[in-house]
Parts: sequence; structure tokens; C-alpha cells
Amino acid sequence: MFHPLSIIPLLLLLALGIAGKAAEPENLVPVILEQSISREKVYPQQPVELSVSLYVEDAPKNAPGLDPFTRAASYQAGRAPVLFLSWAEDAKIPTPLYPVEPWELWANSIAQDRVGFTLAGITTSLNYDAYLNLFSPPPERVFRPNAAGKETLYWKYTIKRRLVPSASGKVVFPPARFGGIMLGTTLDAESQPTPRPVLVSVESEPVHLTILDVPGENRPENDVGLFGLFDWNVDLTPRAAKIGEPLTLTITFHGVGSIVHTKAPNLAQIPEIAELFRTYPATEEIGADFYRFIYTIRPKQSGNVVFPEIVVSYFNVEQEQFLELKSPPISTTIFDAEQVDVSAVTRGGETLAPKRNEPVLSESGIFANLTESSGGQNQRVSPKFYFSLLSGLGMTYLAVAAGVLLLKIQKAFRPVNPTALAIEQARNRFAKLSELLESNQPHEACVQTQNVLITFIAQIVPGTPPGITPAEAIEIVQQW
Repeated sequence: MFHPLSIIPLLLLLALGIAGKAAEPENLVPVILEQSISREKVYPQQPVELSVSLYVEDAPKNAPGLDPFTRAASYQAGRAPVLFLSWAEDAKIPTPLYPVEPWELWANSIAQDRVGFTLAGITTSLNYDAYLNLFSPPPERVFRPNAAGKETLYWKYTIKRRLVPSASGKVVFPPARFGGIMLGTTLDAESQPTPRPVLVSVESEPVHLTILDVPGENRPENDVGLFGLFDWNVDLTPRAAKIGEPLTLTITFHGVGSIVHTKAPNLAQIPEIAELFRTYPATEEIGADFYRFIYTIRPKQSGNVVFPEIVVSYFNVEQEQFLELKSPPISTTIFDAEQVDVSAVTRGGETLAPKRNEPVLSESGIFANLTESSGGQNQRVSPKFYFSLLSGLGMTYLAVAAGVLLLKIQKAFRPVNPTALAIEQARNRFAKLSELLESNQPHEACVQTQNVLITFIAQIVPGTPPGITPAEAIEIVQQW
């Protein structure tokens, strides 16, 4: 957080009227402050790097060979120089930019607890007293022209921070400022440089950034809305299946850039694909560095079927133009689907339910994106299903009616042993029905239930002729 005492050096500068350059160059430490940006024009989601470089002229030959902040520490009395940056605090970064890493991580990377300068408004975890919270990136020794154009040795301190624009627009970063007590030199009576504490104040130039938008004109029809630096890969699994079975097509874009306006390629509008495969809308997966579309497709033809190439376009921010991405064709082997004999629906003694491992050939519906054939259910209108359902309902009715009839018979013919025998035989036969249900044979279970109930009614109702039909059995129960 910002500490009020950290601005004391600048207030002293204003009071003394020092503007950042020495009235007599030999009496002050020449300091240069520069602010720069890695690129002046970028696109949204394309990172840029801001940097500020502080140059402090090296000490005279007869001064100790220490860096400027170490030499000046004994003269500062706890008031280190201050560096003002408009992009140091996250909350003050101009919109629409945001930092790659939060200020705590960024500031801790250059913080230290001995000597250096303070950053206005920034306190790190090393020391929560802004009065003593110091920063000092590793310095370099470089030569560069001084104010008089003479090549001079400087200590160079550089601070960098990466920002990312989220939308188009123009941004101006205000000038960076540096001021405080440093150790300068003055010439003595013998014209020899002598160390002397001085107040310095310098200011950089502002920095301008233009965030471009993707050109709206001349966009290709197959543009997927990406802009940045991307590559992709396309995969299809499995490579062998039957007609109508689901295949999984995965399209993965990976790279750096904007995915805000990304849209999935419309496979149904690609004639070569629509001719060979039935396609369904894609689902999405988004990761740290990828954008994935997952499709379910179903082959229409058998044989050695080649999934055609897919061509899409995206805007490349380095080349500043739309580029095409093209996937290679994928070979598959498609077999004919197993056909169900309709006559099997009316034949007795056959299983009506599909086998547990039999692939379900579903053309559409909510199960279209299932990629496991064992995970789907037949969604077509199936005579087998409705026959089993109606048979089950009829048998349930007979069971309830027989139960009612049984109660009446128990009251009227309690001492009759044949009835008790019929009940015991029916109970044993019903117990065997569980084996048919567990073996996934609903039709056989329905037939056996019908036979048990009809036999039971014939045994307990006096005068019932042998070989009655289900309809006659229901009529007997109703009359009883």
C-alpha cells in the first residue's frame, strides 16, 4: 500500500525547485529514466511488455566501486528514492489491459530488504513497511551517451511487466517519475570529484499503445473467429465401425490469442462430409492453451470410407492476415450394419429385447453424441418394445385379478385341498420366472406368466374347460 512518507523526497524536490537536471552537471549525479513498450500495435489477447529503465552514471574513478544505491544508503536516512509507475498496481492499469501475473508475484521478483528504491503504492511480503520496502532489479553496466553526447558508463536498472489487452482501442501510459536523495559529486578546490548527497528528479516520456481489431472486410467464409498464433490437429476414433455407429471427431486448436469469438466449424455445410457422414453439433472444451470441439458423426456408407479434409481460417497477428489450416484425410473401415428381421417380432419363443452387446443404430435424438454403442438405447418405434409392454400390462392385470379371485376362493372353499395344491403349483412356477427375467428374456417370461395364470384359473374355478384362451380366462374372472 502507499505510504504517505514515501513522497517526502519529491516534496523536497519541489521545494528546492530542482527539475531533474543539474544546473551544474558536475555537482549532480546524472540520472536518465526511459519508459518503453515491446510493440506499439497489438491485437487483443496478444501480450505486450512494458519496461522502465533507470540509468545512474557511474561514480568517479576515485570513488568506491559500489552500485549507486549502496553508496547513497548512508545519506538517505531511511528515505529511499521513489519510482512512480502507472502500471505497477493492478487497479491502476489502464483498461482494457490486464496483467499476466498479479502485482504481488511481479513485485516480489525484484524486491529486497537492503538497498534500492521504493515503488509508489507497492508493498511486498518481504516487508509491509512501505518506508523500508525496497526494490532493486539486478543492474547492468552499460555505456551510452550522456546529456552532453559523451559516451559514459552507467548503472542500468530495468523493470518489466507483461500485460494483455482484452479489446481493441488506444491506451496512453503516463510518464514514469523518479526522485529522491542520491550520491553525487562536486569538484573540490583542486578540481577533484568529491561525493556529495543531492536531490534528483527525472521523468520519462509517455508510452502509446494501439490495440487493433481484426479486419471485418474480406473475411473468409471458413473463418472460425480465432486471432493470434494457433495450430491445430484433427483426430477421428474409432477408425473401424458399422453403418450408423457413432464416431468421435476431435478438433483441437492450441496456441496464444483470442478465442472470444471462436465458433465450431459447421461440418454439415461441407458437402464432402455431409455425403458420407451424418453430423451433430459439437461440444466444447477449453484449457489453458487449447480450444477443443468434439463432434459425434455416423457413417452412411460401408467400405473403405475416407473422412475428407477440413479447411478453416484464422487471423494470424504476426503476419497480420488470415491463414488457412488444413487437416489431412482420415481413412476408416465401415461395415454393413446388422438388420433386424421384422418377422421375428411375431414369432413366439424368441427374445424381443436387443442383446446386451448389440450396437444400437440410432439416427438422432439426445443420445446422438454417445460414443459407446453399449451406452445408447434404440429410439426408433419398435414393435418388440410395445408388444412386450402390452403383454406385461395384460399379465399384470391377470395377476391382480387372480389375486382377488384367490381371496374369494379361500373364503368359500377353505377345506378344498385341490385349491391349495393349485396355489402351491402356481407359486413354484412363478418362482422360475425370475430366472427368465435375469437372463434378459422378457418375452418368454410373459408367455410363461400367461400359461401359469390360465392353468391356475382352470384348476380353481369349477367347470372351467381345458385349453381356455387369455380372453376366456379374463371373462371367467370377471363373471366370478
